[in-house]
Amino acid sequence: MVYGLTPISNRFTEKIPSRWQHILAWGGIRGALSLALVLSLDRTFPYRSQVLAATFGVVAFSLVVQGLMIKPLIAFLGIDKTEDNDYRTSRARHLQSCRH
Repeated sequence: MVYGLTPISNRFTEKIPSRWQHILAWGGIRGALSLALVLSLDRTFPYRSQVLAATFGVVAFSLVVQGLMIKPLIAFLGIDKTEDNDYRTSRARHLQSCRH
C-alpha cells in the first residue's frame, strides 16, 4: 500500500521521500490481520490450535526481526537526524496550513 498510494499522495501533499517509503513499508508490516483471520476460524476447524500457534509464532518473529532491523535500515538508507527534522518541520507546517 505504501508504494502504491504514496505517488498519488505526493501529487496532492508534501512529498514523502522514497527512503522514507521504505521505512514506512518495513515498519508497517504487521500480523494483526493474520491473527484476526486465524482467530475467526470455527473452534471445530481441524488443527485450529496448531494454525493459531504457527501464525502467532510467525507474527511474533516478524515483529522482533523488524524491530531489531529498523535502526540498521535507517542507517543503510542514509537517513540522518537533519533529514528527519526537515521532514518533521515540513509535515508540521503542512498540518498547520490544513487547520486554517
